[in-house]
Amino acid sequence: MASRLGQIPERLLGQLWKERAARQGVFRSKSGRRYRVIYPGRSSSGAGPDFRGAVLEEEGVGLVTGDVELHLDEKDWRSHGHGTDPRYNGVVLHAGVEGESGTTTLQNGNQVPVITLEGMLNGGGGESSPSPLWELLSVRGYACPDTPGELVETLRRAGDAWFDEAAGGFRILLDAGEEPEETLYSGIMEALGYSQNRQGFLDLARMVPYQRLRACAMTGGGDDGASPIAHALLKAAGLQDAGTPKAGDAVLGGERQHLKWNTFRVRPSNHPRNRILGGARLLERYMPDSAW
Repeated sequence: MASRLGQIPERLLGQLWKERAARQGVFRSKSGRRYRVIYPGRSSSGAGPDFRGAVLEEEGVGLVTGDVELHLDEKDWRSHGHGTDPRYNGVVLHAGVEGESGTTTLQNGNQVPVITLEGMLNGGGGESSPSPLWELLSVRGYACPDTPGELVETLRRAGDAWFDEAAGGFRILLDAGEEPEETLYSGIMEALGYSQNRQGFLDLARMVPYQRLRACAMTGGGDDGASPIAHALLKAAGLQDAGTPKAGDAVLGGERQHLKWNTFRVRPSNHPRNRILGGARLLERYMPDSAW
């Protein structure tokens, strides 16, 4: 195998991943779990993982987003020093041609699966297999495109249809008498949850509606300089200890809520607490009469 590996340039491995990964039927980890590539990610020419922002479908888990690192021999992860480099903590999948390990350990202690690229290099199981993206779109009546032009047009039509569907949901709420500010606020909160925490953010928006947040914003900052909106949302979400009473607590009512949050394989910047803090800053910027 060593002589065979020596004949494969590293740059070719990245090119094959970019062109073939999403067409491969299934990749298997050493532990036997199956993975499918929805989007191989953006190739990176700088320091850090080979591909950024890949979208994967993991058997028994669902969609997973993160970075991918490729090696001819998976042992190169250690010899290249990736295991002690925090820039690789966003890796969710390690792919190699040769190796026996079932998992790879990141600098932060998390472990990610290792898959074999043997089938992809041989061209097996993937060239005639459509991308899972087209399997998803076919359910909605879209045919797999045959040319780049058809690809662009299909994605454009699918995007327009998705937008119209989302707008229709807002229209139903407005027609039912919901205030526009409340509808927009709930939509922003749902988007902050991504796919893994959408329901949690929607529940949080219902527990702390827009008008109550607006009342919190007019109370001004707390003694520790904390934003009253951020404090109210984090407290209701169960992501901040009640501690000493702060600005906005009287408006919030002092209740302590408990929501379920998914933090498994969620990147630090996408942790619910950080997403709530980002949403609070957006609300503070555009909320009328905010004292913050």
